[in-house]
Amino acid sequence: MQRHHRLVSASRNPSVLSFMTPFPYSVGSDETVELARAMMEQHDIHHLPVLRDGALAGIVSARDISLCFDVLGAANTAMPMSVWSICTRDPYVVELDAPLEQVAEELANRHIGSALVTKHGKLAGILTVTDVCRALSTLIREIGRVDDDDDVA
Repeated sequence: MQRHHRLVSASRNPSVLSFMTPFPYSVGSDETVELARAMMEQHDIHHLPVLRDGALAGIVSARDISLCFDVLGAANTAMPMSVWSICTRDPYVVELDAPLEQVAEELANRHIGSALVTKHGKLAGILTVTDVCRALSTLIREIGRVDDDDDVA
């Protein structure tokens, strides 16, 4: 017996706004990699948007920082590196109303862990793969409730 899920109809396509992390922490491009690492540890996060002259210019991940320390080791403390020297420039940026489905697919296609979310060009949030997994979990639960309602005794 084939079931139809009302939730998954074309009329319901949530935007990134529904699942993003609003007002993310960010770091200035001239800050040190060590400061960015400390911020990530303090706030238990894995991505930091990078601002340069007040504008969104990049993103640095925990993986970027880990690779930096693996390569440079103790030399990094002797000569601190700036976040700008290791961040990904020209990051994946979407607007608040971007469809979650399209952004999730693009994250998978690009093999990246986050999208920076803007409102009229200003940083408004971040959507990470973790956020997308939470969204998927929520949607699966809702589909289950729809299925339960459709069961016939």
